[in-house]
Amino acid sequence: MSGYPTGSSIHYRTSPSGVWTTKKPLRASAGTTKVYYKIEHPNYKAITGSANITVKPVSLLSATVATIPNKTYTGGQIKPSVTVKLGKTTLKEGKDYKLSYTKNTAVGKATIQITGIGNYTGSIKKSFTIVKKNISGLSYSGLTTRSYTGKRMNPAVVIKYGKTTLKRGKDYTVKYGKNTSVGKGTVQITGKGNYAGTVVKNFKIVPKAPSVSVKAAKGKLQVSMKAVGASGYQIAYATSSKGKWNYTMSGSSKTIKLSRNKTYYVKVRAYKTIDGKKCYGSYSSLKHVKTK
Repeated sequence: MSGYPTGSSIHYRTSPSGVWTTKKPLRASAGTTKVYYKIEHPNYKAITGSANITVKPVSLLSATVATIPNKTYTGGQIKPSVTVKLGKTTLKEGKDYKLSYTKNTAVGKATIQITGIGNYTGSIKKSFTIVKKNISGLSYSGLTTRSYTGKRMNPAVVIKYGKTTLKRGKDYTVKYGKNTSVGKGTVQITGKGNYAGTVVKNFKIVPKAPSVSVKAAKGKLQVSMKAVGASGYQIAYATSSKGKWNYTMSGSSKTIKLSRNKTYYVKVRAYKTIDGKKCYGSYSSLKHVKTK
């Protein structure tokens, strides 16, 4: 303030009932403060009045926003943070600006709107790209071991991304191998829509329960068995259907030396060697034969 006589004293306050002070009021943040003043001089009548101190908010239009790297599709809203600078000053979210998002769920271009608050005004936009999720990192189930039938097998596969179950035809396509022989079946899965990439998953096709013939001989049993595609067989035998089982490996036939004139219970299962491991099928029905 100026234009008052030399020797005058000036007091200020920021409310009608506040305490007068000689300290000039200041305002650092955007907005308006009403200041009351009182000018006193020994030779003149005191002058009172008020004036406004206004600080205008700074526009964000000249602010810069750092490039936002691509984000991978998640199935939910993607809300990346941003770095906003005005000159050399890095602004703070929640204090200087707020964020809102559009089209930030599906694969494609998403937009962030940055709106000034507090000491800042105006709004600017920044885009980022949501890219497809590669299906190689997802969870797969349903490809359990199957027993040989001679027919083509096309098992349903369940694919999950977190708690979300993908939909065939919308999120992925499936191509099956021949999957008719004992051994390893294949399923090729290719991402679609919001998903990309191709993976091949396997499942086991094991021999079905073999046909078994058990013949009694003098102190022995002659066991013959057959199952399509079998690498070998496991014979289990005991003196009781609920007794302790003894096991022996075999080719398509085996003679087992046992006690004479005794009843034995026999069951057989076939196996296929897959990736170096014996993969067993189901046991045959139980047979009981008495040795001679």
